[in-house]
Amino acid sequence: MKHLFAIFSLLLAPFLLPAQGSGILLQSRAEYITQRLAIKGNSSIPFHSGIRPYLRGDAISYALHLELDSSIRFTRLDREDLQYLYDDNNEWLGRYGNGIPVLDGLAKKHRTQEAKEHFFLQDSLKQVETTKIKQLASHKERFSHRPFCLFKKSAKPFCLYRSPANLYEINQRAFHLRFNPILNFRMDFDSRGHQRYLINQRGIVLRGDIDNRLFFHSRILENQMRYPTYVHQREAQHQSLPGAGFHKYEAYSRLFKTDSLYDYLLSDAYIGFYLSPHIGMQLGHGRNFIGEGYRSLLLSDFATDYFYLKFNWRVWKLHYQNIFAEMSLESVRESPERVIPKKYMAAHYLSYQPIPQLSLGFFEAVVFSRPHGFELQYLNPVILYRTVEHLLGSPDNVLIGLTARYNFWHHFQFYSQLMLDEFVFDELFIKKRKWWANKYGIQLGLKYIDAFGIDHLDLQLETNWVRPYTYTHFDSTATYSHYSQPLAHPLGANFIEYLGILRYQPSAHWFFKARIIRAHYGEDTETENWGSDILTSYYNNRQVTEGSVIGQGIRGQTLLAGLEIAYQLKHNLTLEANWFFRKKTSALPEHNDLVNYLGLGIRLNATRHYMDY
Repeated sequence: MKHLFAIFSLLLAPFLLPAQGSGILLQSRAEYITQRLAIKGNSSIPFHSGIRPYLRGDAISYALHLELDSSIRFTRLDREDLQYLYDDNNEWLGRYGNGIPVLDGLAKKHRTQEAKEHFFLQDSLKQVETTKIKQLASHKERFSHRPFCLFKKSAKPFCLYRSPANLYEINQRAFHLRFNPILNFRMDFDSRGHQRYLINQRGIVLRGDIDNRLFFHSRILENQMRYPTYVHQREAQHQSLPGAGFHKYEAYSRLFKTDSLYDYLLSDAYIGFYLSPHIGMQLGHGRNFIGEGYRSLLLSDFATDYFYLKFNWRVWKLHYQNIFAEMSLESVRESPERVIPKKYMAAHYLSYQPIPQLSLGFFEAVVFSRPHGFELQYLNPVILYRTVEHLLGSPDNVLIGLTARYNFWHHFQFYSQLMLDEFVFDELFIKKRKWWANKYGIQLGLKYIDAFGIDHLDLQLETNWVRPYTYTHFDSTATYSHYSQPLAHPLGANFIEYLGILRYQPSAHWFFKARIIRAHYGEDTETENWGSDILTSYYNNRQVTEGSVIGQGIRGQTLLAGLEIAYQLKHNLTLEANWFFRKKTSALPEHNDLVNYLGLGIRLNATRHYMDY
């Protein structure tokens, strides 16, 4: 499979055309700012906000466009957000400042009259280039007043932090490079004072491009983690740590003089390019996310990185994405003496924006394993996988999903997902016997930015329902998982979840975030399969045929709450304090659990690390 992808990409390399750069990191501040702009701007968006990671070029293109739209009122904090976005992606300011056009998606009819006088469409490519864009991009590009330079007396001194966001950068006409260190350290202490939790993460991140044609990204992270009991219990059950691949358990740290650490290495990297101005291709290791919510019932970033080949077809009001991925069939703690068996996923997602405020989507994925490798029939990017599955004898696990998103009044976003694993119409709507094989999930959510007229007070409400046995399959090798971790929701199946998130930014440097999550679910036992564990075949000790309901099995509920206070010293250098509370109540008292701790930390170019389940 890897050789096939590599050969394919090399054959296409001579025909590359300008692309939209590397992706914005998932769960980063830049990603959240881009999401806010999509709601606040409420105008023609050159990207589909339910497909993540966003491309850096798209984010800067949209931000520059919005600043030229006189109908949008930006506050001081909005402009601080925009400047943060520009600093974080300053290579694109240099491109636009030098006259490289902003790409398609800024519809002519949604521009102000003032902006129309300066815009023109470049035939079928619809690329926008104006004097105002050049001037604005050049004005927004910032440089450090006092960079740290070596060999100052030489003609070309070696300087660090020439710009606020990058330790080291190179800007040449044919080559751009950004290099940054990563640090994420946090120490937490529980309320009883005799237990401490630890996050110790160090690494580097590198991104760049060559000839404005080939784009690349690489991030390497060395991790030492000590987690609360509920994470240990999950790891012990599946020998899999959420978000990690191969890991060592009970590692000892001389620096912190503590044991019971998880020690593991993470790396995500890819190359990307466009085969035409509207068809992009990406090859690498990483994660993808589909949806607008805190969770996704279709494809989330909860599982660890996987190898993928991805195509993006963007034309008119459509964004069509194909992902062909190689995944691990099982997980291991210690270094295996054999190759870990493989499984595969092929997925496509079609997003359609009939008007800028509304987006509708269709998702389909198939998960399968083959002794000889990837099933070549699933490489067809424009066919329904259910028809291919029938041609092959229906051996594989096919899932279908529908999405919707609507932005309104420059403050609100409604979003939803419907995921169908299996269902029989008669059983669901006529007989209504609650048949076990009617497997589906539903998500509903609402975002409210600048709530109640308070600048940068943002609220989010979301609820998720997933019926028992969803994401499972009669063949346990074809469950919707990777490295024994769910590819969608962390809770797997057989649950109802409600969550609320409040974010408040009173200034350019202070950030507050509070979240509360309540989940009701049913758990399996060692001998009874009630539909909670998605890694188990639904033929293995299934307890019900009719009367299957959410919460069946060992009933339990979890209440999770968190509060974070952060202060940004410099660009992407943040001091933070946090409080975390998790209480689990179960029908079996021995399953009850309580976690309550306070912590302090520092982050540099690192995203926040959560274990919210």
